[in-house]
Amino acid sequence: MTESRPKLVLLDGRAGHREQITAGLGPLYAIKDFSLTADALRYARTIEPTVILISEARAQDMGYALVKSMRLDPHFAATPIVILLEGDDAGQGAKALRAGATSWLAAPYRLSGFVSIISAALSASVEQGWESLPPLQAAALKCGVTVFNAVSGRMAAGEEITYSEIRAGCQPLLAAVNDDDINGLLQGVRDHDDYTFSHSLRVAVYLSMLGRSCGLSGEDQNILTIGGLLHDIGKIAIPPLLLNKAGKLNDEEFNIMKGHVPATLKLLAQSPGLPRGALIIAGQHHEKIDGSGYPDGLSGGRLNDLARMAAIADVFGALTDRRVYKAAMSPERAFSMMSEQMRQHLDMGLLSLFRQMLLDTKLQ
Repeated sequence: MTESRPKLVLLDGRAGHREQITAGLGPLYAIKDFSLTADALRYARTIEPTVILISEARAQDMGYALVKSMRLDPHFAATPIVILLEGDDAGQGAKALRAGATSWLAAPYRLSGFVSIISAALSASVEQGWESLPPLQAAALKCGVTVFNAVSGRMAAGEEITYSEIRAGCQPLLAAVNDDDINGLLQGVRDHDDYTFSHSLRVAVYLSMLGRSCGLSGEDQNILTIGGLLHDIGKIAIPPLLLNKAGKLNDEEFNIMKGHVPATLKLLAQSPGLPRGALIIAGQHHEKIDGSGYPDGLSGGRLNDLARMAAIADVFGALTDRRVYKAAMSPERAFSMMSEQMRQHLDMGLLSLFRQMLLDTKLQ
């Protein structure tokens, strides 16, 4: 199987330090470590790494000359370079940035810090590619990530963000959906390193389109778009190794994962005026027709139509999303699995409408 995880190169002269970092990052990234600069650069030229991590001791040789020289090399001119500082020294961090580093991380190193800074570097590269999209699609994606980051950041800090702010930020996304050319939107976030954002934006697109197919428009369609974008916001509290785990979760892990629903509702409570419909989407998108879903085990007529629509969009998105541990499933295979194996879980009438809707749009 071809390696699909982001490729990292680590340059650090301390063997124990390299072992500690590679052990932490190995489950998430394809990482190769080196003690010698020449060996690291020779290898990096052959694989085009997505990020290069360099210890302060190595990078500071001759006053960060290594980083400066790498930026003059066509192989590394645009490669994200992260400097690992010995301590929390903003002065050294500023010097590293002036030399050409993309960012820096100070000891003591934590997995969450590595993931955050590597994800930001990878995502920035994807977001730069949005500039080549048609203006409406580019604006939709830029506003979508801005709203998502603002909501997750401010809510995680305990700050309010009003519904009017969220609604205004989602208008370009709704306009792009109603323009009928959605492939650019869906493909534009497929390789984004923030999977929660990528999945949420795709669900927002699917929900908005499904709502329109059901005859909804205006504020009703807007609520579907916003509900889709925010439905998984509580996953910001899920550990990265669990969020990106390949294979089936054990019972303990699944219970932790299920906690993202109440966490999402708790965060969304900090948004004054957020419509009830958006809260239903967030709170019920994992409920199932036969009552086997979570968190409340709702079934049959107790399931709101918005919840039924959200469940279809969420499952289809999860199946067709590309992850570091799996390729994207084709739409036809996803529909086959949903209609054959999930008949007791999903609303088959809505699923049929959803399938026809995406076929009509020539989804790629």
